[in-house]
Amino acid sequence: PKISVTLISKAIAPNAWVKAKVTIEFGYEMHGYANPPMNEGELSVRVDSNLPTPKFRATYPKGVEIDFLGQKTLVYEGRVEIPITFQSSAKLGPNSTSVKVFYQQCNMSACFPPKTVIVQVPYKVVKPKVKARL
Repeated sequence: PKISVTLISKAIAPNAWVKAKVTIEFGYEMHGYANPPMNEGELSVRVDSNLPTPKFRATYPKGVEIDFLGQKTLVYEGRVEIPITFQSSAKLGPNSTSVKVFYQQCNMSACFPPKTVIVQVPYKVVKPKVKARL
């Protein structure tokens, strides 16, 4: 699949929570298991980071229910957007974080080996604007 990360936050202050979204585009008749998985043993889509857990969060959308090899399951098909938030660096200027996307892509008859794609997300930390007091 095609995987990208888009920043939603613009002026990013030191140690601020940054909003972004991970977009996964599965090909025609392809899917990945939704997170959380419906059945034991399913390798669901996971989004992680090089940041420790308290500084990174992913909010997974609900999957679409399908019948896959005789069993009901939840999957992501087509274009899926996963909102993420992460805490920015305290350092002013250019920074980046790594976003890791784990998935196992399947068609209606088989699943392919799981993969992890790492996307570098550059961002700039700026000095917060001081509001003038009247």
